[in-house]
Amino acid sequence: METNSAGRSAVPAYGRGVVAYLPFIRYVTPNQRHSGEETSALQRRPAVYKEARQPTPERWARETRNWNQVGEIWLNPPKENQATAECKSMAA
Repeated sequence: METNSAGRSAVPAYGRGVVAYLPFIRYVTPNQRHSGEETSALQRRPAVYKEARQPTPERWARETRNWNQVGEIWLNPPKENQATAECKSMAA
């Protein structure tokens, strides 16, 4: 499988027959997010991971991921949002 410079899979998020779990939307598919299934999927995750961890807890080096729902995500933010973000990063 092809990877990018960060070592992540370079498989496109929207491909024919490809189901991509995107980390910046907490490992739900874009379709789950758009159809409103994101909330129920993320609410089930802690219980699923807790159950998976019980048989062999020594194999788990740390806590599980953050399964909290994220807010709004922009692929291409409006120009005024970009300018504000750039100004804030320059001030820091």
